[in-house]
Amino acid sequence: MEQLAGPWATLAAVSGSEVNYCCICPRKLWFFSHNIEMEHTSDRVREGRIIHEQSYRKRSRYPEPIGEGLPDYRDSAGLVYEVKLSRKMEYAHVMQLLYYLYLLSARGIESEGVIEYPLIRRRVRVRLTQQNRARLQKLLERIIQIKKAEVPPKAKRSKKCGLCSYRDLCWC
Repeated sequence: MEQLAGPWATLAAVSGSEVNYCCICPRKLWFFSHNIEMEHTSDRVREGRIIHEQSYRKRSRYPEPIGEGLPDYRDSAGLVYEVKLSRKMEYAHVMQLLYYLYLLSARGIESEGVIEYPLIRRRVRVRLTQQNRARLQKLLERIIQIKKAEVPPKAKRSKKCGLCSYRDLCWC
C-alpha cells in the first residue's frame, strides 16, 4: 500500500475488514489483527463468499476487481461496489465502504459507493463527506489503539455473538 500523507499516514495499515470488525465488536478486531482467524470455520462466511461471487458473475456491468485491500469493484461510472450477505443494513458496512472511498480518494480517485444486499435486494449509496471523514478518522484512531493493545477488550454479549465465528473464544 502506498504511503499516505498527513494525519492519515499511520492509519494506512488498517484493512477494510478491520474497520468492519471494530464497528461490530472491538474484541473480534483484536483477535483478527493478532492473526487469530476463525472465518475458515464459519459456514456464514463461506455462504457470504458464494453469494458475493454469484452476485457479480450474473452481472456483466462489473469490471475486474480494483486491487488487494481496496473495494470489490468499480463500474464505468466510477461507482464502487461492496456486496454483503446480511439481511440488515449495518453501520459497519457503511464505515467499511467509506474507508475504501477514502483510500481511493488518497490516490486521486474520487468515487461514490454502493453497498449491495442481494438477499434483500437492496442497495445503499454512500458518499465520503467531510462529516464522514471526521467519523472515519475517529474510528481509525480507535482501531489503531485496539490493535496495539496487549490483551483483547472485554467481551460484551450482543445479538451478533450467536453468528460470530469467534464466539467460542469469548464465551467458552
